[in-house]
Amino acid sequence: MADSDQWYTHEFPRVFQASRSGLEGRIASAKTAAQPNPNIVNELAQELAKLNKSLADANNKLPTYDQRQYGLQIKALEAMIEELREASKPKTKFAFRRAAPLENSQRPSVVATPVKDIATLSSNKPQHTLLSSLSHRYISLTDLPTSGQQFSELAISGLDHCIVNLTSSTRQNDDIIRFSAVHVENLTHTVLILPMINGSILLHNLTSCVIAVGCHQFRMHDSRQVQVYLSITSHPVIEHCSEIGFAAYPDILKQLQPMNGDSKHLAVHDFSHIRSSPSPHWSALSNDSVIESWPMEEIHGKEGVEEALSALIL
Repeated sequence: MADSDQWYTHEFPRVFQASRSGLEGRIASAKTAAQPNPNIVNELAQELAKLNKSLADANNKLPTYDQRQYGLQIKALEAMIEELREASKPKTKFAFRRAAPLENSQRPSVVATPVKDIATLSSNKPQHTLLSSLSHRYISLTDLPTSGQQFSELAISGLDHCIVNLTSSTRQNDDIIRFSAVHVENLTHTVLILPMINGSILLHNLTSCVIAVGCHQFRMHDSRQVQVYLSITSHPVIEHCSEIGFAAYPDILKQLQPMNGDSKHLAVHDFSHIRSSPSPHWSALSNDSVIESWPMEEIHGKEGVEEALSALIL
C-alpha cells in the first residue's frame, strides 16, 4: 500500500499532466480545420473520458487541493471539446468577402464579413473579425470597417508596439460592439484594452504586454511579463507562463461598461504549478505599479505611441 501511495504522490501527477497536455494539443490541432472531423471529436471525447476515469480512481489517494486542480483541468478540456463539437456540425454555406481597402494608408488592415452577409448567418454561426500584423499603431473601434455592428468572435495576432482600445465611449447599447470570444496570439510590447467579453478570452505567446478585459473565462498560455487587469466571474487559468501580474479591471473602464458580479481576478489557477504552495509564476500587482492613466484618446504617429507605451509597460 505504501508503494501504491507513493506512486500516486510522485508519478500520477506526471502521468496525468502528460496525458492532459497531449490531449489539449490534439484538440488545438483539430481546431485548425475549417470544420473539425466529428470522428476525431468523438475520439478526443473518449480520451477525455479515460483521463477522467483515471482521476476518479485516484481521487481517494490524492490531496484535496490536487483533486480540485485536476478536476478544473478536466472541466476546461470538456469545454474545449464541446466547442470543437459545435464547430464540427454542418454549417450553412456562405461566402466571406474582403473588405474594401481604407483610403487612409495609415489605417490598419482589418478583414471582416461584409454587413450584408451577416443576415444570412444563423445566430449560432460565429463571425470572425481579424486584426493582425500591425506595429506602432493606435487602434480603436473606428479602425474596424464595420464599426457599430456586432460580432461573435474577434482574433488579434501579430501586433508589436501597438495600443488597441476597443472600448466604446458611449453607453448606448446600439453603439457598443459585443464579442462572445476573443483569441489573442503573438503580441509584443502591446497594450490591449477590451470591454466586457460575453464568453472567453484565450491568449497565447504574449511578451511585455498589458491586457485589460472583462470576461467569463480567461486562459493564458506561453506568455511572460504580462500585466492583466481583469474582471471575471470564474477562476483565471494560466499555463507555461511567468512574471504575470493581476489586478482589478480599471474603474475608468467600468464606467463605460459595468462588470457583472464579484471578480475573481486574484483566484488564479496555474496549471504549471499543481501544488499547495503559491505559484511563482504570477502575483498581484502592487499599488505603486498599477496603471492609473489609460490612453483612451487616439494617439497619432509612431513617436506618440512609443512614448505612451513607455509609460504603460514596465
